[in-house]
Amino acid sequence: MTTEGHDRTAGEGARTVTPVRAAQELELKRDEFRLAVQLGLVRTVPAGEGGRRRVERCELDRLRAAPDFPAGLRDRVRAVGTGEAAALLGITRSGSPDWSGRGTSARCGSP
Repeated sequence: MTTEGHDRTAGEGARTVTPVRAAQELELKRDEFRLAVQLGLVRTVPAGEGGRRRVERCELDRLRAAPDFPAGLRDRVRAVGTGEAAALLGITRSGSPDWSGRGTSARCGSP
């Protein structure tokens, strides 16, 4: 039986939600949620033969109970992007020359 993105998986007796619903409840954009699953930050379960994976209610409860939710989860997902990870580390591009500038000043390569 399905109601509002929830259902009971017959074999497990576990209450699950769709990935879209889980992303909403975790306050993540769809791409952020997808990456969180790939990184293992959000665990999913199979939804029967050939079905899309789903998220158990207890997994959502676990993530939402974290003291740094939702910012902490979002930060862990965003830290994977190189630009945002560099910003977290305080690394900026403004102080370093680009590759073409280094090659030109060293007179390396051909035009």
